[in-house]
Amino acid sequence: MDNFPIQAHTPNVTHRKISLFTQGETSTQTKPLPMLTPLDLLARAMREARKHHGLTQRQEAAAVGCDQSYIAQIERNHRPPSPWLARRLEELYELEPGTFSNSPFFRGRPRLSPESKLVKRELRRARPVARPFDYPLARPRFPKANVVYGLENPFGNIRPDTTLARELNIVEEMRSGDGRFWKQAHSIRYDSLTEKGFVLKLALQGAQLVGVGQDQLGGQLQMVCGKKGTVYRRRAPAAFLMQVEELSIACYPQRCVRTEVGHRWPDHLLVVARHGRKMTLIVEINGPQWHRNKARENRRDRQLGVPVYHLCASEVNHPDALARLWNWIRFQFESA
Repeated sequence: MDNFPIQAHTPNVTHRKISLFTQGETSTQTKPLPMLTPLDLLARAMREARKHHGLTQRQEAAAVGCDQSYIAQIERNHRPPSPWLARRLEELYELEPGTFSNSPFFRGRPRLSPESKLVKRELRRARPVARPFDYPLARPRFPKANVVYGLENPFGNIRPDTTLARELNIVEEMRSGDGRFWKQAHSIRYDSLTEKGFVLKLALQGAQLVGVGQDQLGGQLQMVCGKKGTVYRRRAPAAFLMQVEELSIACYPQRCVRTEVGHRWPDHLLVVARHGRKMTLIVEINGPQWHRNKARENRRDRQLGVPVYHLCASEVNHPDALARLWNWIRFQFESA
């Protein structure tokens, strides 16, 4: 402790208070934004406390007796802090008891809703329409992460006077106490505002966003790590689970898949069961600046090897956008 520019905690020290709320908010005013979970705010507060005392992550880890990698994961909200570490940091920085240790600590997997359990059961029992592709694993030529870790709100750039903002407000009210939902939603790598809008529409359908391993559901295309090209072992990819009439759907946003010619990052990969049969489908949201070459798009669709639904970006906010998608899925089953 002698090497660090702070003093050890003693009972006679007046405890300093710090806020876990967003700027301009206090515990006696309004609650934090629903999109920023309590763990997001806790991770921010821990990072600010460390920087306020001029410590590096390595120095803080040595002072409390843990690994630097653990501190880094906590500050990125990749892992929740343990109650023991929260209390040690309160002592280290002479904070009021409970500043960190009274925050919620999400551990274990979230409970599935009855509808999500039904969806998983139907997908596991369904018979695949086609055999899964068995391509050799390889490192992607242009590696990029499938998920995003951090404390920034990816929906913060939505203009307040738009349809997307109104839908976001509704989702906030629906999911105001669901910190696990927002944690998963923040981890998705969004390429455009329209992709955020599509995710919000799925949330408005009442779909549960949870980690679901592909080994539980199956599918033709194999999802792999976008950086290394390896199969997921520890972290289950985030998926929307929903039941739409006779369709049991698992929708994986922004996942890297292995194809015959390399790796692709489709906007949404769907595994759908209907009347005991199962198919893998792709949904691509076509922005005009990225999807101008029709021949290239058709070649890319053939390389994926499964049916692809192209949704124009200007039609994402159409009231019947999802209804048209569900009807297209039914047509694919009838044609298979």
